[in-house]
Amino acid sequence: MSLLKSSLSALVTVIALAPTVAFAGPGDHIKVAGGELIPAVSFNTTWRSNNYLTPGAAFSSEERYRTLPGVSLSVSPSLKLKTRSRYLNVDAMAIYEARKFLKEELTNLDRFNNVNLGIQTVILPEAVVGAKLSTNLRITGRESEAVNSDDAYLQQTTSKTAASVTVRPGSSLEIDVGGTFDLRDVKTPQPLDGTSSYSLNSSQGYGFLGNLTWKFFPKTALVATVERSYFDWENNTTVLYDRADGPVDPNRFPGVLPFVLEEGTQGLLYVPDGKLFRAEGGIRGRFTDKVIIGAVIGATRIIYDEKLDGSFTKEDRANGCDVPTRRTKATVADDLVGLPCTLSGNLEVGYDIAKDQRLVIGFLREHQDVFFTNYLSMNRSYVTFSGRIGDRVKPTVGMELNNQEYHGQVERTDQWFRTKADFSFHTAPWLDVTTGLWYTGRRSVDGEFGEVEYDDINVHAGLIFSY
Repeated sequence: MSLLKSSLSALVTVIALAPTVAFAGPGDHIKVAGGELIPAVSFNTTWRSNNYLTPGAAFSSEERYRTLPGVSLSVSPSLKLKTRSRYLNVDAMAIYEARKFLKEELTNLDRFNNVNLGIQTVILPEAVVGAKLSTNLRITGRESEAVNSDDAYLQQTTSKTAASVTVRPGSSLEIDVGGTFDLRDVKTPQPLDGTSSYSLNSSQGYGFLGNLTWKFFPKTALVATVERSYFDWENNTTVLYDRADGPVDPNRFPGVLPFVLEEGTQGLLYVPDGKLFRAEGGIRGRFTDKVIIGAVIGATRIIYDEKLDGSFTKEDRANGCDVPTRRTKATVADDLVGLPCTLSGNLEVGYDIAKDQRLVIGFLREHQDVFFTNYLSMNRSYVTFSGRIGDRVKPTVGMELNNQEYHGQVERTDQWFRTKADFSFHTAPWLDVTTGLWYTGRRSVDGEFGEVEYDDINVHAGLIFSY
C-alpha cells in the first residue's frame, strides 16, 4: 500500500502544481498551462469462451480442467496529464479497472484492484544539461486454473523507478546516464486444499542504465543502450511439498506454471539471485516517405549466484545433498551465456499504405528473470495494421506468435499466439464506441506440459467517455 500511496501522492502533486486551468466542453479536454488534462471512463462487456485459461476437452479429459465461458462487465476510469514547457515536460497517468462476472460460477474471477499509475518528467528539456525521472506502479492479475479458490488470480505488483542526468552536447545528440530501482511481489491464488493464499515471492533490483540517441537526420537516429542490474529474491527456495507427501501435486499451488519434481525428494523450487548485463545498438527512423525501419541488435547476459541459501551451493547439489540429480549445477544455477543464446534485439519495418494507415511487421527477442525458474527467452513475431478509415473509424488488426523458452530448474517451451481485430467508432467528440474479437492460445512444444495448453475466444464491446 505504501507504493500505491506514494505514487498517488506524486501524481496529485504534479496536477496540483499545474497552473492556469481552463475548462472546455466535453471532448475538448481540460487545458492547463502548456498542456492538457484528460479525464475519461470506459465501460466494457466481454464474453470469453475460457475464463480460467484451462486446457478443456481439447487437451484434457479431467473435470477440473473443463472450460467455463461467461460474460463480465468492467469499468475503468482514467486520468492523463500532458504538459510541455521550456522548464518541465510531464506525462502522467492513473488508470483503475474493476471487473464483475455475471455467472455465479465465475465470481472468484471478480477483480477490483487492477491499477496502473505512472509519471515521466523531463527537467530542462532544451538545456545542455537536464534530468529525467520516471516511476510506474502496476497491480495485475493473471487467470489461473484455481477454479474452486476464493480468488483465482496469480497477482503481481511491480514498481519501476528510473532517474538519469541528460547531456545534450549539440542539437542532434542526447546522452542519458542514471540508475534504476525495481520491486516485485508475486501472490498465488488460494490453494484448492482450502488454505489461505500467500505471497509466493518478492524481489528487488537496482542498477545502472545508459542511453544514447544521435539524430544524424531529422527523422532518423542511431540509438544505443547499456544496462547493468542486480536482482535479489526474498526466498531463494520455496517448499512445494513435504517429503512425506509423495509426488508433488500442482493443484496445491494453482497459478504457478507446471513443474516436475521427483517422488521421495525434497520438494524445493529454487529461485537464485543474480545480475543482468544488456548492451544493444542500432538505427531507428524514416528512410523514405512511406518506410520506417527500426533495427536494434545486441546481447543480454544473466549470471546467477552459486549460493542459493545458507546450506546448499550448486557444488553441493552436484554431489547429492538429498536433491534430485537433475536439479544440480546445470539447471538450478543455469546462466544465460554464450552466442547465439544471448542475442537480443528488435527488427521492425513499417509501411504507410496511405495517410493514417500503417502496416508493421516485426520480430523481438528478449530475456528476463522470472519468479518460478531462472530466466525466460522470448522470440516474438508480429504483424499489425492500424489506421483510420474516413473521419470516424479506427481499425487495428494483428497477429502475434511468441515462442517462450523457460530455463533453470523448470525447463519448458511454450508457444503463445493471438489473432485480434479491434474497431473504434468516434461517434462524438466525447464518445467512442469500441468492439473487437480476439483468439488466443498456448501450446506446449512436444506436448510435454499439457496443463498449460488452452484456447480462448474473446468478444468485447464498450463505450469510452472523455471530457
